[in-house]
Amino acid sequence: MPSEDMVALQVSLVNLAHKCYPDKVDYVDDVLSKTVDIFNKFGLEKISMSKPVGKEVIKLLKMPVDVYDDVLTLLKLEHYGNLLDFMDYEGRKTIALYVINNALENETKIGNAESADTLLGLISSLVQDQADQPATPQDPEDFADEQSLLGRFLHLLQSDDPDEQYIILNTARRHFGAGGNKRIPFTLPPIVFAAYQLAFKYYALKDTVSTQNQQISK
Repeated sequence: MPSEDMVALQVSLVNLAHKCYPDKVDYVDDVLSKTVDIFNKFGLEKISMSKPVGKEVIKLLKMPVDVYDDVLTLLKLEHYGNLLDFMDYEGRKTIALYVINNALENETKIGNAESADTLLGLISSLVQDQADQPATPQDPEDFADEQSLLGRFLHLLQSDDPDEQYIILNTARRHFGAGGNKRIPFTLPPIVFAAYQLAFKYYALKDTVSTQNQQISK
């Protein structure tokens, strides 16, 4: 088992890479890749968030969000999701909430389906049941708070291009459709509302095209 000092060194390396080369996101990804390699060599499968090593990994996973203050940067980190997968359910959920809160605070718009798909994958511990989650039911109020936060996050999945927005909504529906009946009351209404907005955009676009065609015919 790697020590917390070993992971703490990786945290320091990410901090150093950002300070010395703020535009070189791949340097940060290299550190994450090396950390994944270390865990694989030790044969690790899951790391408990409550253990010292787990706490350091959480720091490491939070750092790219903190230093770049933009969750879209995570999409440039090929090995971020691989490292996240080593965390237990509570650890993954902690990071999911951290990512969502950052996106909401900065009003970060996710403007294409590929980005939406990747981010929804990173926060899957909130989107659908997990194989390693506790058997004991979660406190209903805590669950409602988390899902309401997720509902607010859905409003950030926006594109100015109607066709791209249609694909984004289909992507979101696919992810949230696996969330089960207990999540639907929180996640379905924002998708339906966004679909109505998209319908109005298409309607307005149709009127614009019709007017242009009339002008051309004249």
